[in-house]
Amino acid sequence: MSQFQQPPNQPPSYQEQPQLPIPPEQPSAPKKRRGWPWIVGAIILVVIVIGVIAGFAISRGGTKWTTTHSLTDTGNVRTDMITVPDDWKITWQCYPEQAAYDVRVDVYNSSGILVSTAINGVCRAADLTTGTTSGEYEMHIGGQVFLSVQSEGSWTVTVQELK
Repeated sequence: MSQFQQPPNQPPSYQEQPQLPIPPEQPSAPKKRRGWPWIVGAIILVVIVIGVIAGFAISRGGTKWTTTHSLTDTGNVRTDMITVPDDWKITWQCYPEQAAYDVRVDVYNSSGILVSTAINGVCRAADLTTGTTSGEYEMHIGGQVFLSVQSEGSWTVTVQELK
């Protein structure tokens, strides 16, 4: 008989292993919910939104178009060099008496290069109560510029800035 075989008709012998005591289950500590990152994030978001709204209100609410330069003349005129901000506008008015006439205002940079033809209109008695024709043109380029007004009649040109 080999040493690994059991004799017949004998129940197999098992050697009992000593059992180790099972430690009692400890109640798990409840997980702490970390709500503070959400609160901090919400506060930061509210501050940003208020800042954007306040900044917009300050930049647009307290400003109005203010005339900084004005010129009234007849015929063709070139202005002196003026310094303008990034956002400004030209307003114009002409005073046709009987016949219609052209009025054109070109904007040049300090190098003498044409930046824009801001006004290219015809003066005619469109408004019978005042006998004037007028308009405006907003510019979005700042720096030193000069205006060249070409016309066969009388006109007024103003430069306005947000202040």
